[in-house]
Amino acid sequence: MEDPETGKNLELVLLKVHKDRLSAVGDDQYFACADFKANDNKVYDLDVFMNGKSAEELSFSKFLVHKEEGIKRYGWQEEKGVWKRVPLETEEAED
Repeated sequence: MEDPETGKNLELVLLKVHKDRLSAVGDDQYFACADFKANDNKVYDLDVFMNGKSAEELSFSKFLVHKEEGIKRYGWQEEKGVWKRVPLETEEAED
């Protein structure tokens, strides 16, 4: 996968799926969180986006790099049961 922020091509190996992190982000749109180790030996926390009417019907949509070596690139904020991606400044202001 290509990291859209750095333009680097990352060859990834799955380390862990965060099973508690399947969350709605819109109508029939969800994301799950997973950790991967890359060919540069860094650990990346990726948000895996999927579409579908139910858990059994989910299909892959896209990846976004949420964290690189534990450093967040963006945050999440829940609004009425739906999660919205927010800039870090917004997330920090809410804490």
